[in-house]
Amino acid sequence: MPSAYEHARRELLSRGAVTLPGAPPGWSTLLHVLIWLLLAMTVVVAIGLPIGLVVAIANGVAVHPIAFAAPLGGVGLVALVIVLLRSHRRFREAQRMAVTFAPQGLTVRGIGPIPWHDVYPPSHQLVPSQYDSGYERRAVMPLTASGLQNVSRLAPAHRKLLGPTSGGLLTGGQRTESIHVPSAAAMGTEEMMRLCALAHQLYGQGGRRG
Repeated sequence: MPSAYEHARRELLSRGAVTLPGAPPGWSTLLHVLIWLLLAMTVVVAIGLPIGLVVAIANGVAVHPIAFAAPLGGVGLVALVIVLLRSHRRFREAQRMAVTFAPQGLTVRGIGPIPWHDVYPPSHQLVPSQYDSGYERRAVMPLTASGLQNVSRLAPAHRKLLGPTSGGLLTGGQRTESIHVPSAAAMGTEEMMRLCALAHQLYGQGGRRG
């Protein structure tokens, strides 16, 4: 029985297009688990702070007035992690949307079709991290000049769904220079990269590097 990749490859070559069920990639699932663990720890801290204050006062320990603000800080931290969790949950829901490879372009996370001449072939690159100021190695398709222009016209929320963003208010706003290689059910990252490369070879001649 052919693998999911081989089936998709054959359909792309024979029909010229293929639609796959989307799925969150491994790094997204791991991040989701880590956020849940962070939420659990912050809840423990938020509960422990007022209990600690009560115990200290009951035992006659002198408590600095500023310590009474600590429980509020704990609650604020929990609220911040909940916002982060909800944001990532919406991101994962978008990752489950169908991925379509067609002559007109790539449709991913409900956005598209993105013309093949708007992207270069897929590769592993260091890109801005989604949730901190560092960098991480991800499978992406860098945007061509036309791709940079077209993606810049999208709403910020859509740009974040497509790929890593960099910059901020001091640098003229967030900028997207590549899009994530999409993920699909029953297929690994390397297989999706090969499928993207095949579609780009078939339809994206204008997007090749010179």
